[in-house]
Amino acid sequence: MGEKAAVTVVLAEYAGEQAQGALDDLSTAVAECADGFAVTVNGEERKVGKVAPEIAPDGADQAMGLGAVVELGGVKTPVKVVVLRKGATVGYISAVPTDKGDRDFAVPAAVIDAQLVKLG
Repeated sequence: MGEKAAVTVVLAEYAGEQAQGALDDLSTAVAECADGFAVTVNGEERKVGKVAPEIAPDGADQAMGLGAVVELGGVKTPVKVVVLRKGATVGYISAVPTDKGDRDFAVPAAVIDAQLVKLG
């Protein structure tokens, strides 16, 4: 938690060129699903609204920033995502606002910077 957002960080190590392929596939999926999509997580359907590209941070071999609104049980929550790749490691960082009315939030820069150091 911090900077108006609750943050989740996931790091994954891939073999060979699979990390680059994963980000390439994600980029394709984002373009194909830009108008939204549905996903089932733990048996619950969630609707993801329009997926919009956002500014990606510098310092990685590949990076992308995304914004969307996720709906679960009639409650809509904005989410911001940053995906980073350095070498064979991919970092996925997502943030949701800690104040439900707050739309002015971001993935905290300090979290991104810390993950870039770890991926370094």
